Amino acid sequence: MVVTRRVLVGSIPDTAPVTHGSQINSGNTGPYGAVVDAPFSGTISMSQAWLDAHNAGSNVNKPLLDTTEKLFFKAWELACYGGFLTGREAARYMVPRGHGTILFTGATASMRGGPGFAAFASAKFGLRAVAQSMARELGPKNIHVAHLLIDGGVDSEAIRKRMRARIGDAVDSLPPNTLIQTNAIAEAYWNLCTQPTYGWTHELDLRTAIERW
Repeated sequence: MVVTRRVLVGSIPDTAPVTHGSQINSGNTGPYGAVVDAPFSGTISMSQAWLDAHNAGSNVNKPLLDTTEKLFFKAWELACYGGFLTGREAARYMVPRGHGTILFTGATASMRGGPGFAAFASAKFGLRAVAQSMARELGPKNIHVAHLLIDGGVDSEAIRKRMRARIGDAVDSLPPNTLIQTNAIAEAYWNLCTQPTYGWTHELDLRTAIERW
């Protein structure tokens, strides 16, 4: 099993402090702390890390009778267990320093389970609970934990490829606000990182103006 934790450094404003980011892959065996430290070797110590963003999820859609035990477990392992691991290890570094931000990316399925989404929705429900528990425990220690609900399709190559398979060339002329723009997501992440301690957001919904909800 592989968990991805991604920091989009290219979207951080030039006025931000010196910033390094890395994508990490973490297995569910072995010393997890070493996996987190490894990508920063030679650039920056994890003891200086101030942001951890967990952005993993399979978005698997399978009819209930076709959902195997393995598929259900892997969906949970990727989205929920992976979030717990990355958040816990980030907290090991942030708590002693008394500063840091931990962000978890949720989805529509974090709030409601749709047909065919038993595996994915249960994993995202669980991740939301992990984020709430971490926020209540770490907030008094000056660690900001937030959960972002990305409610809609994101304008990415993968999403457009999936849509093209479904609707053909119509994907090239989508109405405005059909898909959430990645720069809007990056801006939301950055705003959460810069909030003062007297006005923290824990959960933030992000959707286009025309998204039904």
